Amino acid sequence: MADNPTTGATAGPIPAPPRHTRLGWAVAGLLLAMAAGAAFIGFDRAHESAEQARKAEAAAKAARELLDKARLESGKLAEQLAAARKALADEQRRIADLEAAREHEQAEFREAETKRWTEAIEAANRQASLAAVEKRKALFNEGAALTSLSNLALKQGSPGDAVKLALAAWPRAGDADRPALLVTFEALAAALPQLHQRKLLAGHTHKVWSLSPSPDGERLVTASLDATARIWDVATGAELAVLKGHGGEVWSAVFSPDGSRILTASSDKTARIWNAATGAEIKVLTGHQDVVFSAVFSPDGLQVITASWDQTARLWDAQSGAELAVLRHAEKVWSAAFSPDGARAITGAADNTARIWDTKSGSELVALRGHERWVTRVLFAPDGTRVLTASEDNTARLWDASTGSLYAILSGHVRALRDAAYSPDGTRIATASFDKAARVWSAQTGAELAELEGHDDIVRSIVFSPDGKRILTASEDGTARLWDATSGAQLLVLGAHTGPVLSAVFLPDGIHVATASEDKTARVWDVSSPEIGDPIAVACSYLGNDTDLSQLRTRFGLGDVVPICGSNAPLPVEQTKLE
Repeated sequence: MADNPTTGATAGPIPAPPRHTRLGWAVAGLLLAMAAGAAFIGFDRAHESAEQARKAEAAAKAARELLDKARLESGKLAEQLAAARKALADEQRRIADLEAAREHEQAEFREAETKRWTEAIEAANRQASLAAVEKRKALFNEGAALTSLSNLALKQGSPGDAVKLALAAWPRAGDADRPALLVTFEALAAALPQLHQRKLLAGHTHKVWSLSPSPDGERLVTASLDATARIWDVATGAELAVLKGHGGEVWSAVFSPDGSRILTASSDKTARIWNAATGAEIKVLTGHQDVVFSAVFSPDGLQVITASWDQTARLWDAQSGAELAVLRHAEKVWSAAFSPDGARAITGAADNTARIWDTKSGSELVALRGHERWVTRVLFAPDGTRVLTASEDNTARLWDASTGSLYAILSGHVRALRDAAYSPDGTRIATASFDKAARVWSAQTGAELAELEGHDDIVRSIVFSPDGKRILTASEDGTARLWDATSGAQLLVLGAHTGPVLSAVFLPDGIHVATASEDKTARVWDVSSPEIGDPIAVACSYLGNDTDLSQLRTRFGLGDVVPICGSNAPLPVEQTKLE
């Protein structure tokens, strides 16, 4: 029984249904059976589905369990991964820290090394600088020492050695640290001209005032304030004879035209004639009352004329010594000369005049007036038609030798004239002055042609070379100088003397010159090839290539020596800075 779903009362027994109802029931039963079968089938199927569901659920559960497990594992892995990542990050940080520490350590090391090397380099540079300073100081001292030795060699009369030593002190291309010392250059400049010196004539004990060559050029005679004259062999420099006898300074000494005799003039008021071969005294020319300042032979050697401070010049017979004539001035007579033919003589005096005389009669032919001060030098032109006078009034004058007419006044000097000379062909005149200059003039017009500038003191004497192409001057600046007679260019400085050079002459060969000095010596020089240019190149051109100092090692106590010219030649002066 079933509860009434509407009232909830319990129902009574169910009556039997009708047939058609039973059929319906059968059908319903069939249907129910079919439904039941279907339901059974569906149940089976549902059971099967349920089983499958259970299996699926179980699988799902297992899957969930696996998923949960996987999730758990994944969580663990995530934790492990995180831990690994953390460990990796920590390791990376540690590595970074280590790398930073290493970098810092390396930086500190590099800084320390850099500082150490910098300090080492600076210390090395300081040492190198000190070494360079010490080396330069040593080279400077070595240069100074070699320069001193050069000066010593020069004083000892060895100009070649002096030049070598000066060159050894000079810098070379491979020796750039060696300083170019001014004192070394000065030593070289002092020694170089002396390479031209051939002979030193030493023996006088006082100033050598003048000198003169023999006609053949083989001998020289010197006049000295030591009261002697001396004869020298030009080739050897040997003293051949001492002419003793004067009682005062000997101012001049000359050979006779044939070279057999010598004539001297002295403060002892005499002139004397000597045998040039033996030095024996032949004649004493007495009569003057004061210093006899100059004396010369006539061109034929038969007469002598003397100039004296006793206001006279005198003519003498050169053979007998007899006095022939007294030629009077109003003041000291400084100079006298014969005409080329010997028929006339000219004298110059402190009375501001020059006078021309007849040498046979001794009569005055003409007086040359016009100078305002002393006439210190007189001479005839080579052809005898004119005369030249030089004066302390700063001028030289050209006169007609026959009439005494004035041709020209040579004006330009600003101080007194001391000497004058004609060129051998008579076309030019040279003058020497206290104004430290010499000048060249036209003998025809009196026009100035050239000024010879270079001396630092009074120019004492002047002379043309035998060919007229060069001029030689002597100066109180201690030098003699060679000049081009046309251009006035200075060719050579002869600077070996240690005192004023008072006189200089050409020897007849034109190759050699001789000088006389207050340093008590005379010197003979070779001026055949004066060199002009850089002193270093000039020095090496004289010495030749690969010149060394080996021969000087023992003499001066030198150490190792090297060639000083050739491939290792010293630098030119223009490439150095003197200090």
